[in-house]
Amino acid sequence: MGFFGSAIELVPALRAAEFTRAWSAFRPYTPDELPVIGATPIRGLWLATGHYRNGILLSPITAEIVATLVLGETPPVDPSPFAVSK
Repeated sequence: MGFFGSAIELVPALRAAEFTRAWSAFRPYTPDELPVIGATPIRGLWLATGHYRNGILLSPITAEIVATLVLGETPPVDPSPFAVSK
């Protein structure tokens, strides 16, 4: 059915609506504007979020940090400043 089909099913008047534009500004950030990277108290749940507008720039090093942490290896940089519970 898809998103629009579901929306029309919920609000039939949308069938006559014209879709003109879409916008998203989902760039999560933290109050100190530092990303959150690392393990959480939930076993097996790791976070790599809060990069805000630098996400595209930081994604390679973030991926490397998380991969090494998950594998139990030493990350290329100290991730402690970005810990979930600092």
